[in-house]
Amino acid sequence: MMRLAELKDLPALEQLEKSCFPSHRCSNRRSLRMSIQSPTQIVMLLDAPENGELAGALILICYKSSLRIYSLAVRPEYRTRGYGGSLLDEVFEYARQNGFQKITLEADKQNQKLVEWYCRYGFEVRETIKDYYATGEDAVRMRKMLQLDTDQSLLDSPNLIVVDQPKNWPFSIPRTQVVSAKTYLSNPHYQNSSLYRIFNLCHSFKPHKFGYYVSLLASARDQRVIPNVTSLRDLSSVSLV
Repeated sequence: MMRLAELKDLPALEQLEKSCFPSHRCSNRRSLRMSIQSPTQIVMLLDAPENGELAGALILICYKSSLRIYSLAVRPEYRTRGYGGSLLDEVFEYARQNGFQKITLEADKQNQKLVEWYCRYGFEVRETIKDYYATGEDAVRMRKMLQLDTDQSLLDSPNLIVVDQPKNWPFSIPRTQVVSAKTYLSNPHYQNSSLYRIFNLCHSFKPHKFGYYVSLLASARDQRVIPNVTSLRDLSSVSLV
């Protein structure tokens, strides 16, 4: 089962890192915590269907037009079962739904089996990065270009309701999309048009929470947003249920 990581998953994530990477390549708990909380990063977990144990994870970093696979890991005992491919399929689906033009990653140049595995999924080697992991440990930067579909719904639905969990939204409204805060913050389609009207219904507007960033970025994009940045000063200690 694929799911988004939560802070309670930190111990299992840290253990996964230690089982998959050399110590100097592991993300520590502080770094993993920042990735989970970051509005521009996505941490996805894959639980083994047979026992619910954490089998794999990936960390994505969202840029304006590209999606970077910062980390993709499968526990050694769960390899050769197709879990790595399932994680990549999730990356491709997320990139397609959110309008990214390309996916990039870095892989160990000495691990030819890994490089060839990514090539089978459409990635190509673009360059070598000297001493990327440590002195004498080079990486290759790989890229997969995506064929974007024209999403007319982005033009037909200028009203955006931004919430924490869109799947819990109970009904549909004409000419209105319901999207998650992470999608609104990272999807390039929402970044370059001032025509969108943003209704920010995130749970919290406190500084450094998603609701705060949604209104802040909407104002920076010259989009009409409720509540706006000025209103946030009065709502900084208020949470919506």
